[in-house]
Amino acid sequence: MRLIPGAGKSGVTLHAHADVLAAASPALESLLRASPALAAATRRVDVIERVSSRAHPLLRACLHVILYAMHALAVFATFAARDAARWAVAAYSLSSDVAKPREKTLVFPDLDARTMTEMLRWIYRVPLHPPVDALCDLHAAATKYEIDGLAAYARRRLRRDADADACAGAAKIARDAGDAKLWSVAVRRARRDWAAVRVAEGFHALVREDAEAARAFTLAVHSTIQLASEGLDQLL
Repeated sequence: MRLIPGAGKSGVTLHAHADVLAAASPALESLLRASPALAAATRRVDVIERVSSRAHPLLRACLHVILYAMHALAVFATFAARDAARWAVAAYSLSSDVAKPREKTLVFPDLDARTMTEMLRWIYRVPLHPPVDALCDLHAAATKYEIDGLAAYARRRLRRDADADACAGAAKIARDAGDAKLWSVAVRRARRDWAAVRVAEGFHALVREDAEAARAFTLAVHSTIQLASEGLDQLL
């Protein structure tokens, strides 16, 4: 079967065995069993999200539903027309290609090519460790698609190897997963080099995606700062 990361924007197509994916992940097994038309109709569409986000708050939810309903109708109509054309060709053609089963395709708009490649390496037990800067995205993918053991592995690696760019992402993972040890590691390493952490892309991404987590992380990093008595008097 074919796996297309990033909704095809990367131009990368990966291949895997359906039975291997189903054995490694209940979520992927559900996607494999789902109808292609239903999967396409319920997929998140960036254009719709951007358009609906610009609407007035009172109309945003209504516009969101209407646009996705129109998208679903268009998808089902397209699949119906395609299937009808395929049956028509099969009826009037003796070509063996028409009778061949089509390779199933799954599209993952939320995963980039590198994250999907590292996820497949884990599923196929390829003995290669992913780079540190891929661990946060890999943890998110493992959590969403319920990849057996991968999320725990990503947290262990982050506790051991998290650098300035990965500290903020590790802190968010620790906060969401309730991993006190990972939170402590992320805060401790950020204190060593806060100047590098605060300008890293990982921290800016955390601020954009979860401002409350970024605030909690920043306060935890600076919780040990103490003012000298004379400095405090000057501030007061």
